[in-house]
Amino acid sequence: LVQIETALEMFKKSGSGHLVLISSVLGNTGVPGGKAAYCASKAGMTSLGESLRAEYDKGPIRVTVIEPGYIESEMTAKSATTMLMVDNETGVRAMVEAIEKEKGRAVVPRWPWAPLTQVMRLLPPKYT
Repeated sequence: LVQIETALEMFKKSGSGHLVLISSVLGNTGVPGGKAAYCASKAGMTSLGESLRAEYDKGPIRVTVIEPGYIESEMTAKSATTMLMVDNETGVRAMVEAIEKEKGRAVVPRWPWAPLTQVMRLLPPKYT
């Protein structure tokens, strides 16, 4: 939060800026077990990003919330059962494209995560 506040102050002084927050598709739902705290923190990041988008909707500061699906990384390497994972290059490329488009909020990579995120919001947590 301190980093976000600092960045926003810098953007205000310079007259513009683009704040990018990295959340997760898991911020859209509860997941039982060891990932519960991770999901809660990512839900908080998404909510904060959406609040900032509303606050700065007229500019000159732009806010983008990126919600990655499973992308090959050091963190995902620890999970032997991660389904639907994309390689690092594909995932990073999708994130960069979303940031450059400044869409406001983006699930990446779009397929299969954008439709799955919608379904995850409706399912009971035990099925996610």
